[in-house]
Amino acid sequence: MNILLALFKYFPQGGLQKDTLRFAQEAARRGHNVTIFCSSWQGDKPEGINVLAQQIHAWTNYGAMECFRKAVADYLQTHDVDVSLAMNRIPGCDAYFVADSCMGKWMRSQHSPLVLACHPRYRTYLRHEESLCSPNAHTKLFYIAESQHREYAQWYSLPEERFVYLPPGMDERCRLQENDDVRRRKRAQLGLLASHPLADKPPPQGSRPCACDRESSSRKPGCSILPGGEGESHEGPPHGGETRSAR
Repeated sequence: MNILLALFKYFPQGGLQKDTLRFAQEAARRGHNVTIFCSSWQGDKPEGINVLAQQIHAWTNYGAMECFRKAVADYLQTHDVDVSLAMNRIPGCDAYFVADSCMGKWMRSQHSPLVLACHPRYRTYLRHEESLCSPNAHTKLFYIAESQHREYAQWYSLPEERFVYLPPGMDERCRLQENDDVRRRKRAQLGLLASHPLADKPPPQGSRPCACDRESSSRKPGCSILPGGEGESHEGPPHGGETRSAR
């Protein structure tokens, strides 16, 4: 498939930027043609991924974001793209990675309706979010934090089918060799085999699991849930038979 990731700006130190690169590299590893569409790129460009930096000219940040939104829309209309993922609040993509809290909610709690209506910065960003969260939009919302899911669902009255839950991941560089020894000892202490799936908590109630969850559940119908803090683990697949296997 031809996959497009729309990211306003890339710089190596950014958390959202690292997520974007990890998404792109994983999709490329699985054999897809991946393009990262951005307004600027700092640092080395990844191998096997097409980086398209569209130069934007604007006097303000919100003006630049509006120009970038139009550039993404033009690209989607003129190129063969099977799946598009917006990493910022960019309407018109197939999916949006929810990296921030609901702007519609917190902005209206901090500013008066008059300020929001008159200030072009607030008006632009709110319009982008409201457009991608519109009941008539087809954009799916990919989220990790349940608080984000709850905020967007309540504020925009979105149905559950608009949301896709993503289990949190971890950069392989954060995995230390001694952690494997700790993991083996803890599993032995709990009487769990190395192949037994183990989750820290079930997916949020009513959320749609991602493809890796469905694949895991088809192979491993049982799962132990080990919540943080004191208490006993609970046996069985969480929420309708879906499991999250330990990695």
